[in-house]
Amino acid sequence: MHHVTVAESIFVDAPPEVVFDYTQDYARRHEWDANVLAAEVLAPAGPPRVRVRLRGSVSCLFEYKVFERPARTSLAMTEVRSPLLRGGGGAWTYESRDGGTWWSQHNTIAFRNRLVHWCLGRLARWQLARSTRRAMAKAKQILEARRG
Repeated sequence: MHHVTVAESIFVDAPPEVVFDYTQDYARRHEWDANVLAAEVLAPAGPPRVRVRLRGSVSCLFEYKVFERPARTSLAMTEVRSPLLRGGGGAWTYESRDGGTWWSQHNTIAFRNRLVHWCLGRLARWQLARSTRRAMAKAKQILEARRG
């Protein structure tokens, strides 16, 4: 496989229901995730389907495979339009801990071919980890400011 995966976690001083609801609300996603430029929820009932436009000239459909409020989600990137990517996905968990939430993400992007992976894999892994950490830190900041 020609993909990169990153895993990041952060403690948020808010209950899992609050963290889950905020981070899964695509109307507010742009407030904390700079990679999401636009989002349209196509199927709000059942496992969501969300058409997204992302940084890097990527558009795709997020098809949730698991949507268990407030514990976990997982999704696959389908219908990907990108010069470099062919797909990807992610799994997020929200664990109640010490009066707050231990929020973890595992995110994967899959490249179109071996050459693209060979040329961009290390840079893409660094950028994906960096942007994931920044987004999670921003969501944490927003959620904890509301509680304060």
